Amino acid sequence: MPHIPAPFPPNEDERALSLEHLGVLDSAPEKEFDDIVVLASTLCEVPVALVSLVDRERQWFKACVGLDVRETHRDLAFCAHAILAPADVLTVEDARLDPRFEHSALVLGPPYIRFYAGAPIIDDTGHALGTVCVIDTKPRTLTAPQRTALLALARQTASLLQLRLLRHQIERRAEMLEQELAQANALNQVAEESLRHAKRISSLGMVTASIAHDFNNILQALSASLQMIRLRARRPKAVEQFSDTGLQAVEQGRQLVNHLLSCVRLDSPNLVCVDVNARLDAMRDVLFHTATESVELTFDLSAPDTAVM
Repeated sequence: MPHIPAPFPPNEDERALSLEHLGVLDSAPEKEFDDIVVLASTLCEVPVALVSLVDRERQWFKACVGLDVRETHRDLAFCAHAILAPADVLTVEDARLDPRFEHSALVLGPPYIRFYAGAPIIDDTGHALGTVCVIDTKPRTLTAPQRTALLALARQTASLLQLRLLRHQIERRAEMLEQELAQANALNQVAEESLRHAKRISSLGMVTASIAHDFNNILQALSASLQMIRLRARRPKAVEQFSDTGLQAVEQGRQLVNHLLSCVRLDSPNLVCVDVNARLDAMRDVLFHTATESVELTFDLSAPDTAVM
């Protein structure tokens, strides 16, 4: 007669999701859970003890003493029967005499289970996730103190699973906070550098504005004076030439001030292309009239399209 597996609990989908939410399946061994199976084996005086979690298609052992495997198929799991009655300990004194297990491969073959007792591990939502169970290769009974101890260990295991989940959540949150702090520090450094740059630009702007204001006042006075000279001095011709040169210098100075102010108002350097020949040619008359008679000026502007940035 073939072995008949345990049916699924009515809340199987919710139960399986609760187990998966813990993130404990296939995790590395942990001492807290290893201590549970050592205590269960010692208190119940059996060679095998397990913290068994019943997954959708398997039972996986978070902790194990007395067996060399980490999981078995759910169809063979005694614990799959134990989670059907979450409020009690499932006790099988002799599996060969129990119709649920007498044809099981785990009874007829290694590890030749005879005695089994499993206390369900209940989470805070009431789902039975697995058991703390003990196994022996010979028939026996479970005493009342051993039953009480097994239930206590199951409750302790449920608390450890919840504590483990909270610890991992805290660690993940701490990692996120560290990343956010690093990003905030980076942004703060950028903001500080921008603030220092803004202060430098602001200071430069204030100085430039002050100079430009004073320089414009001078240019306005010079321009007015030269215009008066030009109006009143039609002769000699040299006076008119000097006034033209002065007015040309005033216009060039005004352009210089405007260029300076426009550069200050920009957040980044203003890159422009300057035609060197055109600039020198525009300054020709100013330079000629500025030089004394002992200085001879010559211009060689034959190189075409000479420009600088």
